[in-house]
This record gives sequence, C-alpha cells and structure tokens, in this order.
Amino acid sequence: MTDRSEPASGAGKGLDESEAKGLVRNMSWSTLGTAARILIAGGALALVSRQVTTAEMGLYGIGWAGASLGYTISLNGAAQSIIAVPNMERGHVGAAQFLSLLIGLITAAILIAVSPFAAQFYHSADVGHAVWVGALFVPLMCLGAVDVAQAQKALQFSKLAFVQTAAVVLAAVTSLALAYAGQGLIALFALQGLIGFYVFVVSRFVGLSMGLHRFGWRHLTDILSVGLHLSLGSLTGALWLNMPQLLIGTVATVDVVGLYVFCSRIVQLVFTQLSGMINNVIYPTFARLRNDPAQVGASFLQTVRFTYFCLNLPLLMLAAAPTAFLVVYGGAKWASGSTVLLYLALAQMVVALGANVFPTFSAMGRPSVAWRWNLFITLVQGLGIIVAAPYGIVAIVQALALTAWVMPLAVWWLSKVTLFRMRDYARNMAPIVLALVPAILAGHLVEAALRLPALIVLAVAAATAMVIYASFTLLMDASLRRNLLDIVRKRRLRTGAVNPAPEEAGNRSGDPLSREGGEVAQ
Repeated sequence: MTDRSEPASGAGKGLDESEAKGLVRNMSWSTLGTAARILIAGGALALVSRQVTTAEMGLYGIGWAGASLGYTISLNGAAQSIIAVPNMERGHVGAAQFLSLLIGLITAAILIAVSPFAAQFYHSADVGHAVWVGALFVPLMCLGAVDVAQAQKALQFSKLAFVQTAAVVLAAVTSLALAYAGQGLIALFALQGLIGFYVFVVSRFVGLSMGLHRFGWRHLTDILSVGLHLSLGSLTGALWLNMPQLLIGTVATVDVVGLYVFCSRIVQLVFTQLSGMINNVIYPTFARLRNDPAQVGASFLQTVRFTYFCLNLPLLMLAAAPTAFLVVYGGAKWASGSTVLLYLALAQMVVALGANVFPTFSAMGRPSVAWRWNLFITLVQGLGIIVAAPYGIVAIVQALALTAWVMPLAVWWLSKVTLFRMRDYARNMAPIVLALVPAILAGHLVEAALRLPALIVLAVAAATAMVIYASFTLLMDASLRRNLLDIVRKRRLRTGAVNPAPEEAGNRSGDPLSREGGEVAQ
C-alpha cells in the first residue's frame, strides 16, 4: 500500500519532525477539549430542546443570525488579529481588547435599532423580540475573544482547553436553569451566547492577562490592517451559515424554520467545534511556514486527510440513523426532521473537503480569500434555496447538499498558490470519501430493519456505519493507518511515563521536554 502523503516532486517537505510532534500534541489537547465541549453542549441542547417549542427554535434561529455576525467580527476581526501580528506587544493586546468590546457594543445597538424592521419584514412581532434578545448577548459573547487568541498565540492549548470547556459547562448549566424556568427563547441564546462571558471569567482564575493594556495608534493600526480581511471573512462566513434560515423564514412558518434550525444546530455543533479545533491549531502552525508556499502546500496534503477523517466520524452518526438520532436526542416531536438532518450532514461532509483551506490561506497572509469565497458560496447556495423554496423544506436542504459540491474549487484555488497538484489531493482523499457510501447505506439498512427502541437502533446503526467507515478507510490508506497508530503509541508511552521507575525519576528531573509549547505541563 503506497503512502499518499508524499508531496509531489519538487514540492516542499511539509512540517519537520519537531513541528509535526507539536502539531499532534496541540491537536490532541484541542481534540480532548473539543470532544468534551461537544458532549456537554450537545447534551444541554438535547435537554433544552425538550422544553422549547419548534416556534421558539425558529425564532432563535432568526435572532441568532444577527447576534452571531457581531460576535464573529469581534472574534476574527479584532482578537484573532493578534495571532497574525509578527511582533506582538502589550499594546496590541490592549487594542484588540478595545476593538472587540467596541464591536460588540456597536453590533448590539444596531440590532436593537433594526428589531422593529425585522418584525415588519417577517410579519411577526415575535421575530423582532428575538432579534432584540439576541442583541443583548453580543457584548457578553465578545468578552472572552482576546483571551482565546492570546492562548492560541502562545500555543497554550492545554490551558485553553480547560478554560473553554469550563465555560461551556457554566453556559450549559445557566441555559438549563432558564429552560426549566420556562424561559425557552432566552435559554437557547444563553447556551451559546454566554460562553464568551464565562471564558472571560474563568480566564481570570487561571492567570491569563485581562488584556486591558494601554495602546497607541500604531497598535490599533496593526490590528485593523490584519483584522479588516478577517472581519470580512467572519462576517461573510456567518452570513453563509445563517442565510438559509433567514430565507426559509420568508416562505415558511417559524415552526418549519425551527425544524431546520434544530437539525442545523446539531450539525453545526459537531462540525463547527471540530473545524474550529482544526483552525486553532492549523492557523498558528502554518503561519510559521508562510514564506515557503511549497512547504505549506505539502503540509496541507499532510494534514487534510486526517482532519477530514476526524470531521466525518460524528457526522456519520447523524447521516447513518437520522430518525433514531432525533428521537433519542430531542424527542419524538423532532422526528419529522430526519430527512433534513440527513441532507445537512451530507452537505457538511462535502464542505469538509476544504476544511483546512481557509486557515491555510490566512496563515500565508491572505485572509481576503476567506471572505471572497464565502460571498461566492453564499451566492451559489442562496440561489439554490430560492429555486428550491417553492417545493418545500426537503427540496431546500437537497439544494444545499448539491450546491456544496463547489467546495473543491477552493482546494483548487489553494493548489495554485501552494504548488501541489490536484491529482495528489484527489488521490489522498478518494479512499476516505468513497468509504462513506457503504457506511451510510449500511446504517440506513440497520435503522430500517430493526424494530427496537430508538436508542438501541441508533447505537447499532451508528456503530455499524463507523466500523465500516473506519475499516474501509484504514484498509485502503496505509499512511492514515500509520498516523493513527503513532498517536495511540505516543499516548501509551506518555501514560506509562507518568509514574516512572525510581531509578528513572532522578534521570528525568531536568528533562527539557516537560514543557509544552512554551507552557509548563500541568
């Protein structure tokens, strides 16, 4: 079996051994933290969804669209600019903190001002109220953005994993308390909208600097020069993600919007967290290689297959047994959304083909690519929704899955800049993509054949699909098989080294490897 990760002749060599080890180590911390956050936030959403109506879910989806725009601009346009500043000073952190809070307050004011017009546009006073409620959460969401960026800049992924996971726990507890108190709409906003606030609070307890430093015009200019394109990227990205429910709301009831939003929220809970985990590691790692495009391209080919595999495993569970999953997760009232969930999961599997593309472009100092691409795919998918809208919600999600196939064009764009060949990319990805077909079909056959409680059906169908997918993938791809075995082997070695033998302990007291990315191992 050949190793498909080898770069083309004349291309860069990718990450060196120490950089590859650092990438795996940081990805491991991000993976652990992300897995915990998905479980906690997903469990909280499941419980909250049993207390809210489909109409409240639909109102939340429309109101959240505006709130998320402000937050993503704050996070990516101000805070994440710190990572791209070559020689960061305390003044840069202060400027980023100032801009982050200012963006949050301005966005909240704008949303409150436009809430009456939203009510008129959707012919519903409840929609205006939802936009107003969402506006109140925006400044709270922006509070922790700089704390996250500072930890990423310092490659303190273990500390960041703890802070973000603790914040998700606190937000989930608050959301559940509100839901069981009968405040369903506010509970839905709190589940996501309070994470930034709790990141800010928890960061103070782990010793992260608050970021309220004095800054000058030079610091502000540096942040703005980088943040402009990142802001546009985040703005257009949020528009792309939230555009479907905004359009669906114009042709369907809020209950139908709620069905779409619930299924979309499930998919995004998995996909956004995992892709965010990947971006958090890929972006600062590849930024160190920005002056060598060929090496960046080789590193992209080196990592994209592994990240695609990680993204697909949880999405596969949704696609393999969508009806059983919705019944178990949210209750029987959501079961009618099984087809919606299936096509949304398939669409995300297609989008995942380019998961590493945009952090790679950003790491190379070309953040404008993200917003230009987001505008393009928003236009393509928006036209698809408009054409499919008269035929109902199923036709709309089918259009989303179909139009997602423009994603390989983004990879082609990257290949022209980083000098790898598309046939190498296709050869890399073919086994891991083709293995999805028998896995999903097997899951559906199991779900249709079993007449057992939904939880058992879900467990058997999902396990069957995942085993088939992993088996086919690892059988056809020797390189990925070796990479996974290396990670497992390193984990075992590290676990075995926690309590070294007495004669070894003295020899290791001054071990320089006891530090992780500049951070003392905890």
